[in-house]
Amino acid sequence: MARWLELPKALWEQIYEKLDTVACHSFSGTCSSFQSLAMENQCRRLSSPLLMLPGKENSTPREFYSVSDDRTCEINLPELHGKWCLGSSYGWLFTVDSNSGEISLLNPITKAQILLPPLSAFSDPPGLREEERGGERNIKYIERATISENPSTSNDFVVIAIFTDLRVFAFCKPGDKSWTTLTRQGDHCEDVIWHKKKFYAITNWGALKRWEHCHVDAPVETVIPAPKDEECLHRYLVETPGGALLKVCRHREWEEDDEDGDEGHSHSLTFKVCILDENGKRWIRVKNMEVALFVGYNRAICASAIDDCPGIQANSIYFTDDYFEGYYENPYGCFDNGVFSLEDESIKRICNNPPVWCSPCIWISPSPR
Repeated sequence: MARWLELPKALWEQIYEKLDTVACHSFSGTCSSFQSLAMENQCRRLSSPLLMLPGKENSTPREFYSVSDDRTCEINLPELHGKWCLGSSYGWLFTVDSNSGEISLLNPITKAQILLPPLSAFSDPPGLREEERGGERNIKYIERATISENPSTSNDFVVIAIFTDLRVFAFCKPGDKSWTTLTRQGDHCEDVIWHKKKFYAITNWGALKRWEHCHVDAPVETVIPAPKDEECLHRYLVETPGGALLKVCRHREWEEDDEDGDEGHSHSLTFKVCILDENGKRWIRVKNMEVALFVGYNRAICASAIDDCPGIQANSIYFTDDYFEGYYENPYGCFDNGVFSLEDESIKRICNNPPVWCSPCIWISPSPR
């Protein structure tokens, strides 16, 4: 490697400009010198999300699939051995050690890690059934997690986790020794996002809530009450580059794979996108977008298909299987992955039935610093 680094910087820049999306990420993850070169050139292809595929048993390399290039690359990540990935945000993976319960953030490109309070540092939320209190806290305890800001550029960030069957929130900040429960019994939140310096959450029933501050007695404001006629099995919140807040509704059904109905998988049928009218406090249906959305276990991503992500289809929703129970109980595992077109409401399947040994498929926008 040392001899290669003696080549003129201008030559490396010319080589770098000819790389496709997958090669850009592999290049930036090779060594610190190449990471610096990637940051200096700000290759726009680094903005294109990659799909991290489930790992294989007793294997440290992880495959990352590029939709725009329709191929995969491998990144050696021994840091993920024995860990379950519960999501991604700003290019960082949220991981839980299946043995020790240790929780951390991992940048898969730089290999930087940030230790967070472990599973044992959660407090049982109000409303939890008596038989579940003080019970074993395994990787099922947390359903998803997100970050308020990019840890690569700010030390003043907050980590929010949705946990237990009640789907309540707990948060922590860098240096905290424990998680602080934020929401109350009955909230049953599906997704949360840091938007305009506040946390917004959407519940199982579609109500949009907002928190001004992160502390245990933070006042909760209901921005929009739950609609009476919205049939939706999952909702996501995503912020656009222009600062608007979108809601993505995912409609799906259960497909049985045997006569008894004991085996099967979740199957997405259609999606609906709405934009928040903050003045009128209502959702407005969106049927055409110049961006592409990426939803699943990750913090939902909104990318400009024209400027930032060559090869990505605008007016589309790229989705992964986040049927939580299926990853533990269903031998088919990660099945429901694809691209939904808002224009003609068609679905193109991608990465069907990858092996599920450790963690689900997760969209990630790797950060080379």
